[in-house]
Amino acid sequence: MSLAATTHFFRTAARLMDLGDRIETLLASPLREIRVQVSIEMDAGEIRTFSGWRVQHDNSRGPMKGGLRYHADVDAQEMVSLASLMTWKTAVMNLPLGGSKGGVAVDPAQLTAKELERLTRKYVDQLADVLGPTRDVLGPDVNTNPQVMAWVMDQYGKHHGHAPAVVTGKPLELGGSRGREAATGRGLLYVAKEVLRDLGQPLQGARVAVHGFGNVGSHTARALAEAGARFRAACRMRPGWTCRRFSSTSDASVQCGGSPGATLARRPRCSLPTAIFSCRRPWAGSSRSRLPRKSAPEWSSRPPTGQPRRMPTRCSSSAVWWWSRTSSLQPVA
Repeated sequence: MSLAATTHFFRTAARLMDLGDRIETLLASPLREIRVQVSIEMDAGEIRTFSGWRVQHDNSRGPMKGGLRYHADVDAQEMVSLASLMTWKTAVMNLPLGGSKGGVAVDPAQLTAKELERLTRKYVDQLADVLGPTRDVLGPDVNTNPQVMAWVMDQYGKHHGHAPAVVTGKPLELGGSRGREAATGRGLLYVAKEVLRDLGQPLQGARVAVHGFGNVGSHTARALAEAGARFRAACRMRPGWTCRRFSSTSDASVQCGGSPGATLARRPRCSLPTAIFSCRRPWAGSSRSRLPRKSAPEWSSRPPTGQPRRMPTRCSSSAVWWWSRTSSLQPVA
């Protein structure tokens, strides 16, 4: 969702809450936006420069909190949008935290492990004075993981001393929390079970596919299988768009062509679902309309592209949006 759409939803909610022009104006823009130049030496010896951002939206309720993502499409507007959403999510859950977000415009699949480590440490060097347990706490996000958080923690410690609380999602050996890595995917299972129950559809025996197979998607698939769903296919958002299909007799890998969001729809053999669980960026409307399924929950940092028919009547730390084959986008309240 674009920054314009995020702002639209915020202003709509602010007016429904009768927030007042003064507070609305203060919250409509971030406290701080930082762009950094992240220059590192590659393994081959050349120097490459990547653009990085950290947007700190609001600290009225406490230290800011937000993920660090590595993706080629990261830009300033996306960071502002996601940082503001972190402010709303922590407030809705009544957590003593504000919102922030950071990222580097890079495809981590094109970097070696050593290059990725140098990139992470250089990013922290550029931002060390505005991070910290009482300022801004980082966590894993798209294409980052406990190892990246360990590098962040170590590099920050070189500037300010040992401070494990500067990151969440770090390895257990460094003080991380058990279950944290799988928590988002498992949360989708719990919400999906409740929604399916309201729709009169049992999860036991349901045929499901997972669109996006990173940290969230893989743990979602595992949790669904453990809960009795018949996990049939998964598409991982990588060059080549590998769609992995599963059946009782085979475990074949096929290539699915098409644009992002349409992958499962373009090849019927890759689409066997009662429900498709989207664990990646929101799908475009034209792609959603071609999905051959009864229902599809989406688990992302923000609502799908486009305006829903109605606003949710209740909010949660992560929004789940459900749409049917013949209806407009419907948020699950």
